[in-house]
Amino acid sequence: SWSREISRTLFVCYLTGLINLVLVPRNLWLMIWFYLFNGYSGGEIGSLFTFEFNLASALLKWLIGELTIGRWVLKMFAGNLLMFVPMGFFLPLVSEKVNKRNILKIAVAIPIVIEVIQPIVGRSFDVDDLLLNFTGIIIGYFVAVGVKTLAIKHR
Repeated sequence: SWSREISRTLFVCYLTGLINLVLVPRNLWLMIWFYLFNGYSGGEIGSLFTFEFNLASALLKWLIGELTIGRWVLKMFAGNLLMFVPMGFFLPLVSEKVNKRNILKIAVAIPIVIEVIQPIVGRSFDVDDLLLNFTGIIIGYFVAVGVKTLAIKHR
């Protein structure tokens, strides 16, 4: 159906953006663009294989008084949560295999895979990202279920 094909197309567009945001080394696209227009790189890609890990949750640090929740922290929390809401929203729309039985497995697996790959491509592993990405996928899933339920009721 048209709605399923539109959902799949939007999902692919979303995945392209997501992969670029979380798995592409910093400055890669800027260097490519600069090289194409100027004939030389003009900079360098951030170092690969940083193996940076943040295993202490910001929420825990806040609770014990080591961190104050400022604008940057709230922005990072909101960004990491909202970045994965579309994942949870589109998954049940593009695949009938995604249901309430396996959404938890999917919501755990996707952020873990992404966070494990990030230190290899010059980014860092962050426990807060895991928790917020998981929550975003779950929220998106329930929004999609609600939309599907409303669509069925109004037919």
